[in-house]
Amino acid sequence: MKSDRTKQNTPLWFVWLAWISGLACYAFGWKHEFPFIAAGLLLAFVIYLIINKKGFVMFRKKTQKMADEIEVSPLNPAVDSPVDENESSVGRQTSRRCTVIAQNTLFTGNIDIEGDIHVYGKVQGNITLKDGILYVMREGFIEGEFTSPAIVINGHVSGTCVGESIEIHEHGEMEGIVRGVAFSIRPGGCFVGKSERLAAKKEPESERVVEMKKNQSEKTEEKTAEEAAVLSIV
Repeated sequence: MKSDRTKQNTPLWFVWLAWISGLACYAFGWKHEFPFIAAGLLLAFVIYLIINKKGFVMFRKKTQKMADEIEVSPLNPAVDSPVDENESSVGRQTSRRCTVIAQNTLFTGNIDIEGDIHVYGKVQGNITLKDGILYVMREGFIEGEFTSPAIVINGHVSGTCVGESIEIHEHGEMEGIVRGVAFSIRPGGCFVGKSERLAAKKEPESERVVEMKKNQSEKTEEKTAEEAAVLSIV
């Protein structure tokens, strides 16, 4: 902005310089030197115009070249990689649904769902997760009874907590009863209440079927027949 204003005022500066030179020549009586001074100023002005025009042309060519490069450069559209239908179906099956209780939200009532749940707000009621993880975030608060296969507490919880794996993180606070198989508290976490250990679920053992070899069964039958014959003789 400043350089453009200077370029616009340059011809005016040459006019002022010529006028001042004329006054100086008139004041000091340099009548013979004035034509040379005027010619020098005119020559300097012409050189300035040539240099300025050349720089403008070079700048214009450079700008045009950059614009041409932008127009010519090919655009690489994002090509979606082919996805196998089986892989996509497996991904949909393995991914669990996630429910979020947002911050500054108050939910009153019972929740019975499948999948994970992230609690950033406040919940008053019972929560039951059949398959998933219950996350109580740092600003979250739960009051009631909640059951889940895995529970991670990093907020404030009051009530009864039942799960196979229960973790209280550094910002977590738990007040009430905890029933779980594995229960851990990280440094900074707080637990006030009663802890009860649940027995781990045992998978049913498969029944063992023992097959008797044919030879062994035949020998047993022969032995039984011989014993019966001996008894009959006696």
